Amino acid sequence: MSKRLGWTFVCAVTAAACGGSDTGDAPTDGATDDTMTVDDAVPSDGTSDGSTPDSSTPDGSIPDGATGGTYPVYPGCAAPATTFARTVYVDPAGSDTGDGSKTKPFGPLASALAKKKIAPGDHVIVLPGDHGVVQVSKSANPELASATTWTWFDFQPGATAKGLSIGDMAFWLVTGAEVSATRAATKSALYTVTASHDVVLVDAHLYTVKDSKGWTAKDWIDTAADGVFLRNGACLSVARTKILNSRFGAAILSDGKARPATSMKVLFQGNEIANFSGDGIRPIASDVILRDNYIHDVYVNDADGDANHDDGVQMWALGGATYDNILIEHNWVQETTDPKRPLQNDLQGISQFDGVSTNIVIRDNVVLAGAYHGIALYGCEDSKIEHNTVANPGSNGNKLWVGVFDLKDGTPSKGLTVKDNAATTFSFSAKTTGFVNTNNVAVPDPVATYTTFDKVGMVIDLTPKPGSVLAGKGAGSSLTKPPASLP
Repeated sequence: MSKRLGWTFVCAVTAAACGGSDTGDAPTDGATDDTMTVDDAVPSDGTSDGSTPDSSTPDGSIPDGATGGTYPVYPGCAAPATTFARTVYVDPAGSDTGDGSKTKPFGPLASALAKKKIAPGDHVIVLPGDHGVVQVSKSANPELASATTWTWFDFQPGATAKGLSIGDMAFWLVTGAEVSATRAATKSALYTVTASHDVVLVDAHLYTVKDSKGWTAKDWIDTAADGVFLRNGACLSVARTKILNSRFGAAILSDGKARPATSMKVLFQGNEIANFSGDGIRPIASDVILRDNYIHDVYVNDADGDANHDDGVQMWALGGATYDNILIEHNWVQETTDPKRPLQNDLQGISQFDGVSTNIVIRDNVVLAGAYHGIALYGCEDSKIEHNTVANPGSNGNKLWVGVFDLKDGTPSKGLTVKDNAATTFSFSAKTTGFVNTNNVAVPDPVATYTTFDKVGMVIDLTPKPGSVLAGKGAGSSLTKPPASLP
């Protein structure tokens, strides 16, 4: 269960989108099951071969004409450009009177935008140093708002910002951004995109502080900044990005009530959310893919003064809204990687507790958590939960379930398929209609079942042991070991 705390900038705009007041219960506790058909994300090769003002490239940058990397986008969305009109340089040590060349760069990125130095179609090489709070919006930069060509913010190692927001824009590629600020300083998420389309963030590093070892519970609640906030718009991607020491990891929010307004076409793929104190990801929109993400280490609980009951992934549909086509696939969710650290909390896994969502697919995920709701869906329709592994790595004795439940008003789920899952236990409402329950295997003792399930050292290998209850059953996730952390 998550209370309507955190992401207060969202709630301030529309209480309905947050499920009511800032202190009322948001999604209530429940169990989930889902599945849907979503095409594979389309990887797009981004290259830069625009001409530089001085026909040279900065040390360590990607030379014009060389491969700029692979930038995945939601199926059907435009791939980032492979050529750019020109290449310009921004440098905190530069000048507003510069010409944007390597030898005479513009000033910091925030200033270059304010002084209207950036044009649509630019490859902007962001040189090392502090570039301030970077904001680009239709109101502040009308000259960029009608762009039909891609603009690239190409952050070099050592280039930093105190916030990065894009509003009412289109066709932006941001690579390698390092963004850091406290909650009070940013007053929003570290990376915010609103009412924009075709915006891609790749290989970024977003954090409040790099080292939170000395943080108190108050720091986790009041100091930690939110990581990513995507609101409205379409064709938004976040990939290979590390979100470290945050309050809420990422939120994807549509203010629409039904299609087409609820469709955001968001791909959130290959990211790591490490050390957070709210929810890991909140996908509150239609057409969302969460894939290959590593969500781990939640901090602070009720006893520490935190009213939010945390989830790895939490969905809801309130205020008359309905969402559909949400794929949650191949993610690893783990409440702690160090059971000896302070400020532990029992995490709920993947859940939808309130409102009606349809065509949700929860597939091939691992949830290692201790708050009963491993995967829980309430009142969902035409959805699937398949090939997931759910287990409790802690010592509280809670039996983590995969479950399908009725809404709070008694409306049952319908058209659900739950198959090939491994969990401590299963809980299904008898009122669910069109329900398929196949090859779901209860695993009451993960230590006896999996190759390695060390709750003290938190060493995990979920390969079934020969002769165990899972051996030869074909149930559970294809994931057996935690992913490697991003740099």
